[in-house]
Amino acid sequence: MRNLTICLLSFAISVLSLMTSSHAKPAAELIGIAVANDGGSVLFGKVEISLFGIAAPRVRGDWNVDEGGFQSARALHSLVDRKEVRCELDGTLSPVRRVPVAKCYLGEMDIALQQVLNGHARDCPRHSGGAYALAEGKARSRKKDLSKIYSLPKFCE
Repeated sequence: MRNLTICLLSFAISVLSLMTSSHAKPAAELIGIAVANDGGSVLFGKVEISLFGIAAPRVRGDWNVDEGGFQSARALHSLVDRKEVRCELDGTLSPVRRVPVAKCYLGEMDIALQQVLNGHARDCPRHSGGAYALAEGKARSRKKDLSKIYSLPKFCE
């Protein structure tokens, strides 16, 4: 039954993303208990959602892919794990993972914004339109400058 629910949810997200023509309204909304997948994505069961507009150091399994990956993942874990998260899907897929992209909230708090403010993710201007640039500047001024160890991926430039 759970697999059927996940399949139906994935199908609904796909259909809604094809139907949307405006970025002003979300293509779909997903609300549920989430866990962090890494520093830039959350999981609802097996459904992965990439956080809108940020790039975070990657981590896979027991090894870092990027310096700072474990710290970024731990920060998101402590922020969202086993809490109710609301994600507003924009109808796009992430350029690398090819999973749905969404602005996700814990209550009214923008999760991606918190990751950037705390120095665990960077603004991805090509996809965010600079939405998190000020937050990255604030993190830098508070000595939480992720750019010292993590360069923006090519897809953000």
